[in-house]
Amino acid sequence: MKHLTLIILLGGLVILSACSENPKEQKKEILNSVLSNLEEIKSAEFVSNGEAWAPGDTVPMLTVENRYIAYDNPADTSLGTSWVVLDNEDLTQLQFAYDGQMRASVYKEEKGIMIDSFTFRKRPFRPVKTPFYWYTRDILQYALTTQDSVTLDMEDLSNAFYLRLTIHEDQQVEFFGRAHYMPDPPYGRQDPTSRYELWIDKNTLLPYKYRREMEHNISVEEVLSAEFNIHEFIEFNAASYFPADYTIKQYGDRSSSVPKPHELMGKVAPEWMLTDEYGEKLALQDLKSKVILLQFTSVNCGPCRASIPSLNKLASQYDRADLEVIAVESYTKNTNVLTTYRKRTGLEYPFLMSEKEVNSAYNIRGTPVIFILDADRIIQEVVNGYGGESTDDQIIKSINRLI
Repeated sequence: MKHLTLIILLGGLVILSACSENPKEQKKEILNSVLSNLEEIKSAEFVSNGEAWAPGDTVPMLTVENRYIAYDNPADTSLGTSWVVLDNEDLTQLQFAYDGQMRASVYKEEKGIMIDSFTFRKRPFRPVKTPFYWYTRDILQYALTTQDSVTLDMEDLSNAFYLRLTIHEDQQVEFFGRAHYMPDPPYGRQDPTSRYELWIDKNTLLPYKYRREMEHNISVEEVLSAEFNIHEFIEFNAASYFPADYTIKQYGDRSSSVPKPHELMGKVAPEWMLTDEYGEKLALQDLKSKVILLQFTSVNCGPCRASIPSLNKLASQYDRADLEVIAVESYTKNTNVLTTYRKRTGLEYPFLMSEKEVNSAYNIRGTPVIFILDADRIIQEVVNGYGGESTDDQIIKSINRLI
């Protein structure tokens, strides 16, 4: 660690005192030195703060603080690194692990671990975001070598260099070990521009913060503390972090080829009282229509957004005495996010914020999920996902059957 720190400090002094007077060459020299420093990191233990926003909003809808223990893993040609993510307030609590062969996602409330060995669904890349120093290293490598249409701007701040990379390609570019061009989702994409920003400490010539902005999502990660090269890769064993009393399941492993009906099918819908973006309360028992369409959604969910025109049409075509359409945001607790999302998407029906207990009662593990309730508030239909016209037809048939 001391050896690496000395190299970094000396590198910073040399670059700042002896770089070319040509601004373009100066920028290139600085970024090459930053990249060289990142490549010297063979392991890192650090605490990071992550935030996520819905586009158009200024307040994060999600904030997490975790501790990473990460290693260079040249044998892994996909991501080039292995790591574990721990709860920074309780280092015995595993959040996530990747060891080059699989990823393990932990579901604390269910006391379960889902293993994905990347064999169930074949892709040309592994859609896993790497730890901070590997992630920023991949961004810099791309910025310095790509032939893509990009704009690379750099500013000299008081204690840091600020780098802004804008990628003007027909497809969004994400970094999973290296740059990958993301296919357009089925619901379409209006702006494929990808934006990445890095803040680089002048003293160490290492990044300490990045911001990633896409049409559908904005995320930021900042390192709060870090130690380098204090772990040997041979020490790493992801399974050693697995809690002994957790159930381990393999992604894609199904006990039956026949889909199981939702556990709430045919049962009375759990009661709830939730708040909308204006602070107004609405309870399930307040709704008097013959049928209720209750959609659990997310402002970051593409299929959810794609369903809005059809749900708007249903809400306008049916009398409210017959049908009430309600959307429930499953994750964010920020009213500003809901307001911005409504304006951006044209959502025209009640939009509520869920609560942990409600998500649990309805067994919400992903979005969108639509529940169709009859006059007695019995759940008569559960629709997972959104597939356009086929889903619309399924929903309309169910509503007409109950009115």
